[in-house]
Amino acid sequence: MATERENQNTLLIRLLRRFDALAVQLKIRRPEAIQLMTLMLLEDLVGKLRAIGLPEYKTEFVNATVAGNTEVVERVPGKKLRVFGYVLNNQSASTATVHFRSGTRPICADKELAGDGGGMTTPVAQGFWFETAVGEALNINLLAAGAVGVDVTYSEVEP
Repeated sequence: MATERENQNTLLIRLLRRFDALAVQLKIRRPEAIQLMTLMLLEDLVGKLRAIGLPEYKTEFVNATVAGNTEVVERVPGKKLRVFGYVLNNQSASTATVHFRSGTRPICADKELAGDGGGMTTPVAQGFWFETAVGEALNINLLAAGAVGVDVTYSEVEP
Protein backbone atom coordinates (compact mmCIF):
# COMPACT_ATOMS: atom_id res chain seq x y z
CA MET A 1 0.00 0.00 0.00
CA ALA A 2 1.45 3.36 -1.07
CA THR A 3 2.01 6.02 1.54
CA GLU A 4 0.52 9.49 1.28
CA ARG A 5 3.95 10.93 0.42
CA GLU A 6 4.35 8.44 -2.46
CA ASN A 7 0.92 9.42 -3.79
CA GLN A 8 1.86 13.11 -3.63
CA ASN A 9 5.17 12.43 -5.40
CA THR A 10 3.38 10.47 -8.12
CA LEU A 11 0.92 13.33 -8.68
CA LEU A 12 3.75 15.86 -8.74
CA ILE A 13 5.67 13.83 -11.32
CA ARG A 14 2.57 13.54 -13.53
CA LEU A 15 1.98 17.29 -13.27
CA LEU A 16 5.59 18.09 -14.16
CA ARG A 17 5.35 15.78 -17.19
CA ARG A 18 2.30 17.71 -18.37
CA PHE A 19 4.18 20.99 -17.98
CA ASP A 20 7.14 19.55 -19.87
CA ALA A 21 4.89 18.27 -22.67
CA LEU A 22 3.31 21.71 -23.00
CA ALA A 23 6.76 23.34 -22.99
CA VAL A 24 7.96 21.04 -25.79
CA GLN A 25 4.80 21.57 -27.81
CA LEU A 26 5.05 25.37 -27.56
CA LYS A 27 8.86 25.47 -27.61
CA ILE A 28 9.10 27.29 -24.28
CA ARG A 29 10.75 26.55 -20.93
CA ARG A 30 9.06 24.73 -18.03
CA PRO A 31 8.56 27.91 -15.88
CA GLU A 32 6.80 29.60 -18.79
CA ALA A 33 4.66 26.50 -19.33
CA ILE A 34 3.69 26.55 -15.63
CA GLN A 35 2.72 30.22 -15.87
CA LEU A 36 0.74 29.63 -19.05
CA MET A 37 -1.15 26.64 -17.66
CA THR A 38 -1.90 28.53 -14.43
CA LEU A 39 -3.34 31.44 -16.41
CA MET A 40 -5.41 29.06 -18.52
CA LEU A 41 -6.82 27.37 -15.41
CA LEU A 42 -7.65 30.73 -13.81
CA GLU A 43 -9.35 31.93 -16.99
CA ASP A 44 -11.39 28.73 -17.07
CA LEU A 45 -12.36 29.18 -13.40
CA VAL A 46 -13.46 32.79 -13.95
CA GLY A 47 -15.55 31.69 -16.93
CA LYS A 48 -17.25 29.00 -14.84
CA LEU A 49 -17.95 31.47 -12.01
CA ARG A 50 -19.51 33.91 -14.47
CA ALA A 51 -21.61 31.09 -15.95
CA ILE A 52 -23.20 30.39 -12.56
CA GLY A 53 -24.10 34.04 -12.16
CA LEU A 54 -21.61 35.43 -9.66
CA PRO A 55 -21.41 39.20 -9.96
CA GLU A 56 -18.48 41.00 -11.53
CA TYR A 57 -17.72 43.71 -8.99
CA LYS A 58 -16.79 47.23 -10.03
CA THR A 59 -15.90 50.22 -7.88
CA GLU A 60 -16.55 53.92 -8.23
CA PHE A 61 -16.13 56.98 -6.04
CA VAL A 62 -17.20 60.60 -5.94
CA ASN A 63 -16.87 63.59 -3.63
CA ALA A 64 -20.33 65.12 -3.37
CA THR A 65 -20.46 68.82 -2.44
CA VAL A 66 -23.78 70.24 -3.67
CA ALA A 67 -27.27 69.89 -2.22
CA GLY A 68 -29.30 67.44 -4.31
CA ASN A 69 -28.10 64.64 -6.57
CA THR A 70 -24.51 63.85 -7.51
CA GLU A 71 -23.97 60.98 -9.94
CA VAL A 72 -21.88 58.14 -8.48
CA VAL A 73 -22.28 55.60 -11.31
CA GLU A 74 -23.59 56.59 -14.73
CA ARG A 75 -26.58 54.81 -16.18
CA VAL A 76 -26.06 51.64 -18.19
CA PRO A 77 -28.80 51.18 -20.80
CA GLY A 78 -30.77 47.96 -20.23
CA LYS A 79 -29.11 47.15 -16.88
CA LYS A 80 -29.62 47.69 -13.16
CA LEU A 81 -26.81 48.85 -10.91
CA ARG A 82 -26.74 46.63 -7.83
CA VAL A 83 -24.79 47.98 -4.81
CA PHE A 84 -22.96 45.35 -2.74
CA GLY A 85 -21.07 47.68 -0.40
CA TYR A 86 -20.40 51.35 0.23
CA VAL A 87 -18.47 53.83 2.36
CA LEU A 88 -19.66 57.33 3.27
CA ASN A 89 -17.41 59.94 4.91
CA ASN A 90 -18.50 63.42 5.93
CA GLN A 91 -15.58 65.83 5.53
CA SER A 92 -17.46 68.99 6.56
CA ALA A 93 -17.89 70.39 10.08
CA SER A 94 -21.67 70.03 10.22
CA THR A 95 -23.85 66.92 10.18
CA ALA A 96 -24.76 65.64 6.71
CA THR A 97 -27.96 63.83 5.73
CA VAL A 98 -27.58 61.65 2.63
CA HIS A 99 -29.28 58.81 0.79
CA PHE A 100 -28.82 56.94 -2.49
CA ARG A 101 -31.17 57.36 -5.44
CA SER A 102 -32.06 55.51 -8.60
CA GLY A 103 -32.20 58.52 -10.89
CA THR A 104 -34.40 60.82 -8.78
CA ARG A 105 -36.14 58.12 -6.66
CA PRO A 106 -34.76 57.29 -3.17
CA ILE A 107 -33.69 53.64 -2.84
CA CYS A 108 -32.52 53.65 0.79
CA ALA A 109 -33.21 55.45 4.03
CA ASP A 110 -31.55 58.71 5.03
CA LYS A 111 -28.13 58.36 6.65
CA GLU A 112 -27.08 60.94 9.26
CA LEU A 113 -23.30 61.46 9.20
CA ALA A 114 -21.64 63.32 12.07
CA GLY A 115 -19.41 66.27 11.15
CA ASP A 116 -15.61 66.21 10.92
CA GLY A 117 -15.09 62.68 9.59
CA GLY A 118 -18.31 61.00 10.62
CA GLY A 119 -19.33 58.23 8.30
CA MET A 120 -20.32 54.65 7.80
CA THR A 121 -19.04 51.53 6.10
CA THR A 122 -21.08 48.58 4.92
CA PRO A 123 -19.32 45.32 4.15
CA VAL A 124 -19.43 43.87 0.67
CA ALA A 125 -22.46 41.60 1.04
CA GLN A 126 -23.28 38.34 -0.70
CA GLY A 127 -26.70 39.84 -1.17
CA PHE A 128 -26.97 43.41 -2.36
CA TRP A 129 -27.94 46.46 -0.29
CA PHE A 130 -30.07 48.16 -2.98
CA GLU A 131 -30.31 48.58 -6.75
CA THR A 132 -31.33 51.12 -9.36
CA ALA A 133 -34.16 50.72 -11.80
CA VAL A 134 -33.22 49.53 -15.29
CA GLY A 135 -31.19 52.13 -17.16
CA GLU A 136 -30.98 54.65 -14.30
CA ALA A 137 -27.88 56.22 -12.76
CA LEU A 138 -26.88 55.64 -9.13
CA ASN A 139 -26.88 59.01 -7.36
CA ILE A 140 -26.01 60.19 -3.88
CA ASN A 141 -28.30 62.92 -2.55
CA LEU A 142 -27.17 65.50 0.02
CA LEU A 143 -29.90 67.34 1.92
CA ALA A 144 -27.61 70.40 2.14
CA ALA A 145 -24.30 71.39 0.55
CA GLY A 146 -21.31 69.82 2.26
CA ALA A 147 -18.43 67.50 1.52
CA VAL A 148 -19.23 63.78 1.53
CA GLY A 149 -16.92 61.16 0.06
CA VAL A 150 -18.68 58.14 -1.41
CA ASP A 151 -17.15 54.80 -2.48
CA VAL A 152 -19.34 52.02 -3.87
CA THR A 153 -18.80 48.42 -4.90
CA TYR A 154 -21.44 47.49 -7.46
CA SER A 155 -22.33 45.24 -10.35
CA GLU A 156 -24.21 45.78 -13.60
CA VAL A 157 -26.99 43.17 -13.83
CA GLU A 158 -29.63 42.14 -16.32
CA PRO A 159 -33.22 42.94 -15.25
